[in-house]
Amino acid sequence: KEVLRVEALKMIFEVLKAPVNKQVAHPLFPDLQSGAWYLPYVKEAVDELVAQGYPDGTFKPTAVVNMVEFYKMLFLAAKTDINPEIIVDLPPGVHKEDWFAPYIQEALRTNILDIQSDPLNPGRPMTRGDVALALHKLLLLKNGN
Repeated sequence: KEVLRVEALKMIFEVLKAPVNKQVAHPLFPDLQSGAWYLPYVKEAVDELVAQGYPDGTFKPTAVVNMVEFYKMLFLAAKTDINPEIIVDLPPGVHKEDWFAPYIQEALRTNILDIQSDPLNPGRPMTRGDVALALHKLLLLKNGN
């Protein structure tokens, strides 16, 4: 099953054991439902600069998270130092000028992302399996395994 943006945030924050203030008075974006389970995770993501809204002022909580959005949120939430200079060979489908290239570089460098398609489809929706595997690999990396 494909993962929504808010589901990805919850999984990331829960796995990283990041403190999330469960008391949120009101939605930060007009497309967020008042009282929704995901409000604390969205607020934490915005406060910590892990995720942001779209130029139209919405958050799109029920949009499916794609690969590059997910890796950006994952590395920002994990407070990973991201090298903005591209020093590895990127797979076809990713160009060093792309805004997401540093996040793909980090995912490749740490072996959190295995390239299984040629070219890489950065807009590919993430599934629960994809997210679980990436989070597992990140935890192994953080634990020195």
